[in-house]
Amino acid sequence: MFENDFISASNQYLGCFIDQIGNRDLSIFIGDYEQLTPKQCILICNEQNYLYAAIQYGNECRCGQQYGKYGRVSDDECDYLCLTVEKCGGEKRNSVYDVVNSLDIYNAGCLIQF
Repeated sequence: MFENDFISASNQYLGCFIDQIGNRDLSIFIGDYEQLTPKQCILICNEQNYLYAAIQYGNECRCGQQYGKYGRVSDDECDYLCLTVEKCGGEKRNSVYDVVNSLDIYNAGCLIQF
């Protein structure tokens, strides 16, 4: 049996957004992680009841109830990769994910029998 829970490329990516050091776009800093995936950050933000998860510099997880106060930029500016092929931010750039819709995808996983 193989359980497919859509780990990569199924997270609800919302885009690449500008961040500023003094007044963060997503204000809740969760932590720096050596090995981080969007799914991990999404699950952490969900546990704390936040709507949005963001990754910056490839290893920082942030959470918030809103995002985008400094505007969206080209996805090319979120050029840090995670352990997966997904976008994981950049320098002062957040890769933002929708927590609720991503969790709906995880919960819709299917069971395949061989």
